[in-house]
Amino acid sequence: VINRVFFCIVIYIFNVILIGFDVPYNFPNLSTKTTSPFTLVFAQGCSKAGGSFMNVVILTSVISALFAGARVVYGLSAIGQAPRIFLHTSRNGVPWVAVLAVASVSLIFFGASFLPGGVGQIWTWAQNLAGMSRTPCIGVSSWRFRRAWVTQGRKIEELKFPKPLGGFAAPTVVFSTSAIIRIQGWSACKGGFDKLSFVSNYTEFPLPRSCSPTLRSAVRHLATRQAHADAISPRYRHRCRETRGRTGGYKE
Repeated sequence: VINRVFFCIVIYIFNVILIGFDVPYNFPNLSTKTTSPFTLVFAQGCSKAGGSFMNVVILTSVISALFAGARVVYGLSAIGQAPRIFLHTSRNGVPWVAVLAVASVSLIFFGASFLPGGVGQIWTWAQNLAGMSRTPCIGVSSWRFRRAWVTQGRKIEELKFPKPLGGFAAPTVVFSTSAIIRIQGWSACKGGFDKLSFVSNYTEFPLPRSCSPTLRSAVRHLATRQAHADAISPRYRHRCRETRGRTGGYKE
């Protein structure tokens, strides 16, 4: 899976370039929530069947994101950072409680987008919160893991999935995405200062920093020093409970 991530990123970049060539940034329908830029590409080419096909692809992506979010909630519950009720799964291993929770929250935010007035901005704010704010966190985690690995006297060559850019990959991700987050709200100052647009664009910037104290309090320690970080031992354990499906857990 990790080896295929690179090709997925290449496909995403190619799609963005393709959309940029076919759909101008000031296209009227882009400002609404009812039209996807992927379907607009086919609409510009007078292909209704292509637009319908892209809607199916987008729908499958939504379903995939739903289950990915449910697995994240399940994993947090397994390590004690979310309520244990999310550990309950079906006999086939589907975390149905987490799926229902993620689906419910998604429907609430999506339904709020149809409300009149400023309440409709909740959906846009939720999209911004789920946007690039998580990418610097991933970069910081990778950066700390690599430094802990080297600090503990291990060689980078021992890693099964070494990064092509070596130690520069994680810092590049952290600083580049942080810069993008800082400048993405420039449109709020164009043609007059728009307070609502400014807050909407920069809502995601303080989120990781505001969550850090809460997360550290939840796990009951400030930070693990690199020399003592557990960077190698497998911790996942899966056990079965006959009466209420399967539950997962972690052990040291």
